[in-house]
Amino acid sequence: MEAITIKRGAVYIRVSTDEQREFSPAAQLKAIEKYAVNNDIEINEGFIYRDEGISGRKAEKRPAFMKMISDARKHKGCERQFDIILVHKLDRFSRSREESIVYKSLLRRECGISVVSVTEPIAEDKFSIILEAMLEAMAEYYSLNLSDEVKKGMREKAERGGYMTSAPFGYKWQENVLVRNYDEEIYVRYIFESFLSGMSKRRIAENLNDMGILTHRGNRFEIRTIDYILKNPVYAGFTRWNPYKRQNYRQKADESTIIRKGRHEAIISEGDFERVKNMNESAVSNYKRYRDIKPVHWLGGIIRCGSCGSSLCVSLSSKSLQCTGYSHGKCSISHYIKLKTAENAVINEIGRLIKLQCKSFVFLNDGGDTEYKAEITALKKQKARLERINEAYICGIYDADYYRNKRTEEENKLESIKKNIKAINERKDGKKIYVSSFYDIIEGGIFDNEYIAHTLYSVVNKIIYCKERQCFIFYYRL
Repeated sequence: MEAITIKRGAVYIRVSTDEQREFSPAAQLKAIEKYAVNNDIEINEGFIYRDEGISGRKAEKRPAFMKMISDARKHKGCERQFDIILVHKLDRFSRSREESIVYKSLLRRECGISVVSVTEPIAEDKFSIILEAMLEAMAEYYSLNLSDEVKKGMREKAERGGYMTSAPFGYKWQENVLVRNYDEEIYVRYIFESFLSGMSKRRIAENLNDMGILTHRGNRFEIRTIDYILKNPVYAGFTRWNPYKRQNYRQKADESTIIRKGRHEAIISEGDFERVKNMNESAVSNYKRYRDIKPVHWLGGIIRCGSCGSSLCVSLSSKSLQCTGYSHGKCSISHYIKLKTAENAVINEIGRLIKLQCKSFVFLNDGGDTEYKAEITALKKQKARLERINEAYICGIYDADYYRNKRTEEENKLESIKKNIKAINERKDGKKIYVSSFYDIIEGGIFDNEYIAHTLYSVVNKIIYCKERQCFIFYYRL
């Protein structure tokens, strides 16, 4: 009797929001399991991947899909966990021809794994290439056409004053109609009235947080939350929608933005909304006129607030650090500290941890910085180019002979750049500067802020500033 070969199969299921009824996960899995039984394919529960409510256009936005690809690549060169990937239809795998070709080629060449549609049987002959390409093209056309139709419907709804996103603070959806939420409406009025009376956005946020009021997402109020509410025309009875870019009420509307009188009730008057708008524009104009663009400090971002966990922002003008959460009205405790105090604390701690057993030295370069930086940039680009060539070969875009010649050519260019960098280093005629402590590195003026910050991050994961105890807590990388 002929032995039956049992293949191990993985299952990929995808359904977008507009396909829940026709291509439900249960219906897809039922068809796949029936196919597996009839074709001697064993399915392990641990290798059933589901992306629900997600479009098939972009792979990186499908977490289950990317995990499936990652699991397949983990076992290349050794025994595979699965030999085949089963999908209900080819458009479940991808609705982009480009991505479908890339990932199928990668799975086949690198992992020896094929993708099979259980409802679209394709024979393994030269005509199947044409059939599979046609099915993929039809899936991509359907996806693009659906996107156009959805946008057309959304534009029509926007022209009629319909609201199309989740209900903003102060409103709720009730039987597909946007209605006022009376529990939240009083706080919306408070925000507008307080701002018009001269109260700052940070103070408004702090007051709402003190009252225990949360946003729809369960977050505390910040300056940007208040700013969003003050600039949202929905509260004056209008809708705003831009078909070409993501909605952002912190930016001014452009010529493609559709603003219409809405079908919902307003919470504030149009006159109050215009007054708030004028006050905001005046404040932005003054900010742009007087703001001081400050350079980066090597401590920026690594020190965190002990109360809310936000980063402490560096102000070189006042030579201090302050919690960004407090600055935005999210944190109720000021973590102001002098910059010099923080610097000394970090220098002393790192100096205690890293004690140099012997003197080291670095060269001060008297010239050639521009040339050196240009060569370093060229080196990074060349390495990236080599990676793209390797990926193209893996995906089947290059054949073996072309890949070999192309790679040799690009590797020669890489070696040439490395030689140039070495020659620049050898030409340095600066003097030796001896370094015996971390303090010498910081205070010696040898390295720039970016280099010092990068070095610090390689050792320290984060630093917590505890205001109550007046101390710094260091978390080191293992």
